Formats: sequence, C-alpha cells, structure tokens
Amino acid sequence: MRKRYFVIILTFLSMGFSLFSVFGNSEKFYKEAWRFVEEIYVSKPKSAVEKLEELKANAELEKNYPQMLAAIVKKGKVSERFSDSSFVDCLNELHDCRAQISDSAALALSYYLEASMLLSYSIHNNHLISERTSLEGIVPDDINEWSENIFTQKIKDLTLKALEEPAIKKVEAKSFVPLIVIDEKKNSIGKGAKLYDFIVNEIVKKDK
Repeated sequence: MRKRYFVIILTFLSMGFSLFSVFGNSEKFYKEAWRFVEEIYVSKPKSAVEKLEELKANAELEKNYPQMLAAIVKKGKVSERFSDSSFVDCLNELHDCRAQISDSAALALSYYLEASMLLSYSIHNNHLISERTSLEGIVPDDINEWSENIFTQKIKDLTLKALEEPAIKKVEAKSFVPLIVIDEKKNSIGKGAKLYDFIVNEIVKKDK
C-alpha cells in the first residue's frame, strides 16, 4: 500500500514539474520570441511569422490574451511584406481569437484594435474607397466592396463598443504589454494608466 501511495505522489510531483516547465518559463519564452521577431522580421518576414504563430499557439494554451492579440497584430503587419491578403487574414484571425476571449478588458481592446486597423486601411486606400457608391442597409462580405460610409460606421461602432466596457477603467494598460508600450514621452500616459486612458489617448492622437 505504501508503495502504491509513493508512486501516486511521484506521479503528481512529475506532473507539477512538467506544468512548471511549460508555464513557469513562459515569460522567458515570450521575451526571446519577441526579440527574435524584432531582429528578423525585415530580412526574413516568413520566419518571423512562423515564430509569431508559435507564440500565439503558446498564448492560446495559457489564455494569455495580451500575447495572443499582440501576435495577431504583429503577424498582420509583417505579412504585408509578402502577402496581398494579409489585412483580411489578420481581421479573420482577430475575429477567431475574439471567440476565445473570456476577459472583458481584452475583449474591449480587441474591438478597438479592429477599429484602428480599419481606420488605417481606409486611410491608406482612400483613393479607391472614396470612388465607391455609398451602400445603405447592406455590408458586403468582401471588404474590397465596402463604401466609405460603411468604414466610418464600423469604426465608430467598434470604438464605442470598446469604450463602453467598464472593465477598461479598472485594468492597467501595462497588463497588455507587449501590445501596449508604456512610454510617457510616446504615449503621454503614465505607468499607472488604465486601459481606458490608453485607448482614449490613441484616439486623440489619430484625430490630430
């Protein structure tokens, strides 16, 4: 009987060490992964994307929403270097990620990120979008068919959806590093700033 209990205890201990090896070294893994991506994304974008996919998969296992969102956004930007569908792919990945998020603040941030992406896309492609006939009462599945008024409404709705979430006034922005870089000179927000402060600050910056 003692031998049996001894085997059971050893089994649980080995499981504990195994879990620690997976999750205990997470911070080190993320730091090294981001360092790797930053070093090679210009010269070897496809290799950077592979590392970002690995990073995102690890974040999904841990339900680390800041890392998941950061990986998706960075992957979308890096993929622009070799893929024409990078923007749409990034949007779809963000939508899929949102279905997994149970944290209210992270969910709100995902809405703002989508609004920000749509704004940048519409500005970059304004010469094409402004020529399209306004569509009323319908939103085509293909973003390449969206008219200017659809972009405007989508951006407005997503931004309001993010700002209406009470949780963003309680959660500190620094909890969403590396997606959010806390730099008083760059972002005009201090170390104790809430996620709400960051989003409002970003909106003001884009409106200038």
